[in-house]
Amino acid sequence: HFQGYSALMISARWSGIVDWLQRVIMQTMLVLSSVASIFLHAPIYKVVFIAGVIIAIAKVLLNFATLPAELDASFKKALPILSEGYLPKQYHQPAKILLTAAAFTYVAKALADVINIFKWFILSQ
Repeated sequence: HFQGYSALMISARWSGIVDWLQRVIMQTMLVLSSVASIFLHAPIYKVVFIAGVIIAIAKVLLNFATLPAELDASFKKALPILSEGYLPKQYHQPAKILLTAAAFTYVAKALADVINIFKWFILSQ
């Protein structure tokens, strides 16, 4: 934050908005899909469905935009500090593995969102 790292600023600025929009769109989809199935107003459902897919794609992009900040925090900041005497040399490699796993949780989250998008398309057929 202090250095104004761009990937972190993008993530901080957009993550709350995208999460809120996804919750609103998903709740709206649930309600409108029930109403649409009762009254057969499918075009309303399709609009909400498309909005949900757009929000899910935004979440995928946000997760990938956050990845450089996480990699930077893990390998350019945390690992050098740990290597300066906070961690015995024998634990440097396990720490690197752990920090890599932590950073790539954003990749896993993005892939889970991609799978969700495909699931929505399958269920909408």
